[in-house]
Amino acid sequence: MKGLDLQTCPESIHLPWWYRIRVRTLLFGVLASILPVLLISGYYLYFAKLDLQRSVQTQNNLLVARIAQEVDLSLEHTEESLKSLAVNLTDPEHPNDDSQVDRLRHDPQLQLQFYRFLQEFPLADEVVLLNAQGEAIGGVSRFQIFQPEMNWANPNLLKNLTLDKPSYSDVHFLSSGIPTVKIVVPLDADADFSGGIGIQLRLRGLLTTLKTPNPLPKADLFVVDPSGRLIADSDVTRLLEKADVRKSYTVQNFLMYKNPQELPALNQYLSYTGQEVIGGYEVLPRNGWGVMVEQPVAVAFAPINQLIAHFLIFILFILVISISASIVYGLSITRPVERLEEAAWIVSRGRLEERVPEDRKDELGQLARTFNFMMERLQAQSENLIQEKERLDTIVHGIGAGLALLEKDFSVTWMNPVLEHWVGEGFSSLPQKDKCYMLFGNSEKPCENCPLENSSGTDWKEDVISYLNRPDEGNAARQKIFRHRLYPLNHARPNEPGYLMVIEDITEQRRMEDLIIQADKLSALGLLASGFAHEINNPLAIIQGYAEDLEEQIVEPFVGNGGTVPERMKRSLRTIRKHVGRAQRITQSLLNFSRKSEWKVEEIGVEQVIEESLALLEILLRKKQIRVMKRWESPLPGVKGDALQLVQVFVNILSNAVDALPEQGELQIEVQTRAKKGESILEITVHDNGEGIAPELLSKIFDPFFTTKEVGKGTGLGLAISYGIIARMGGTIQIESEPCQGTKVQITLPVIKMPG
Repeated sequence: MKGLDLQTCPESIHLPWWYRIRVRTLLFGVLASILPVLLISGYYLYFAKLDLQRSVQTQNNLLVARIAQEVDLSLEHTEESLKSLAVNLTDPEHPNDDSQVDRLRHDPQLQLQFYRFLQEFPLADEVVLLNAQGEAIGGVSRFQIFQPEMNWANPNLLKNLTLDKPSYSDVHFLSSGIPTVKIVVPLDADADFSGGIGIQLRLRGLLTTLKTPNPLPKADLFVVDPSGRLIADSDVTRLLEKADVRKSYTVQNFLMYKNPQELPALNQYLSYTGQEVIGGYEVLPRNGWGVMVEQPVAVAFAPINQLIAHFLIFILFILVISISASIVYGLSITRPVERLEEAAWIVSRGRLEERVPEDRKDELGQLARTFNFMMERLQAQSENLIQEKERLDTIVHGIGAGLALLEKDFSVTWMNPVLEHWVGEGFSSLPQKDKCYMLFGNSEKPCENCPLENSSGTDWKEDVISYLNRPDEGNAARQKIFRHRLYPLNHARPNEPGYLMVIEDITEQRRMEDLIIQADKLSALGLLASGFAHEINNPLAIIQGYAEDLEEQIVEPFVGNGGTVPERMKRSLRTIRKHVGRAQRITQSLLNFSRKSEWKVEEIGVEQVIEESLALLEILLRKKQIRVMKRWESPLPGVKGDALQLVQVFVNILSNAVDALPEQGELQIEVQTRAKKGESILEITVHDNGEGIAPELLSKIFDPFFTTKEVGKGTGLGLAISYGIIARMGGTIQIESEPCQGTKVQITLPVIKMPG
């Protein structure tokens, strides 16, 4: 039957997580908390970092400017001292005399003053007296014995040399790799150089002699000449290693522009050492040298990174508080909704007693109270519906009739358990058994005068009745006879079945009607047989009497004359008397079997009962030439019961065996006494070698009206009645059978008397 499947989960229960209201609410709350903080924090951090980077760059620029200033002051101080020395060595009375060089050359105080100069200036390692050709004709050296040197000062060094403007040579590297520079000051102010004082400075310690310490941790200070060669470094080892500083962007900018203003606002690059650095430089106008500074980015930005870390921790703390507050608030909103959803899902599974808490005072609390009120109403209505359904189910199941819902195209959409049981009772299979005429009529077309074919949508004034017959398990003697009525469902919705079929199983009713007719026939036959036997007994008695009288009349003459009766005559008379006695016994048994009597308990001789039963069936046995084999030892113990009823049992069992046996078959009857649970019982076994019974039918053998015989050959009540008679006598009856092997019926009865 079409309807709502309560086991099917609603689509809302399986929503993807990103569609759920909890996720959306929490996500919105978290984003509403995070985004403003992140945007403001990012904005602040960006500009704070930019300002700090500019501050670091400015600090580097100020440092390099201050260092350059100190280097320039140091060189200026050296120049002034060198000028003072030149003035002190010149004769004030003859300042422009060309012979002053020769005079100073032989002046014993010259070397003393030169030594004093070396002591005052640690960077100077050589002070010389130059003649007009630039040859060092006298002087002192810090590290070696002074030797006069030709061309100490090249012509370029002496060109345009004045007293106010000393001349600097190009940087020269000694064999030891130490850079040096020469400074020359003239002895007089003449335009033509007539002689002068020159010094050689070792530049390795140029930066180490500065008075101002390096305030930047791990910053590298170095000086390059106009060609970019390293001539001084705060780390002397780099100077000794002859590091190529021209790989640094700052040095390249210096070589290209000689103007620090050409550097980027944030001069960050990869240094010649391979480190990421921030650099700057200043140019010494005195000699064109460049003073450089490079500070590792990791060190330079350490305060920035520390500030960012502290700020991020603070932001994280703010975010945790904001997110926690958003989650708590979001859950306070979504949790009641989820409880409602869970309760609705539980209710959809049929648990109408489910309720939700009503602890809130807001709209959600009001919604919960409304939901609970709705559930109470729904539960009350559901209980009423359940009661109505139970009543309807009781009617549908207990009505004893089959119910089915049909569509206009004869399709069966629902049937009650009674009808399902009928349909499932081994009916012959048909393809696509969804049509009513296939399921119930075993037909390929609709029933004749079917209302579904003849109805025009008008109201039906009378029930239409038809009869459907179908074989049961291939047994033509057992048929299911159905009667059905069809009722239109006038208020059915579209796409739903529009007809109700009520089917009644009238098989038993018809069978009872047939049995009543058969019973009437049997009753009439019994009366006829009783009268027939009574009427036959009288002639038989007369024949018996005349036979005996004839025997006496024939025998007496022969005896009186002293003769003997012929054997042939004696045999003929005995045959007449034997068959007359046999006919009397048959008619007497027929009278006893057809006589109506109450249940009479008496001691029964089983052997006599079996013989009487065989006598009743003698004609059938002789007709089919069946051989009867009897096995028992006389006398047999007696049993307690009604002899006539027991005769009926054996007649039923033996007649079934005779029907199952072929011609010239064999019937065995065995009786023996044995002990069972300390008591003696009599076991009677009737075994035939007939066609047997199918295994699937054995369970129905004792059912009333069940028979495997053809119509007219049995009522199906014989074994059922026999089972009841044996049970009433305190015994048991069992049947074993195999197809084509025969059937064995075993009867056990309690013994009441053992033979003396």
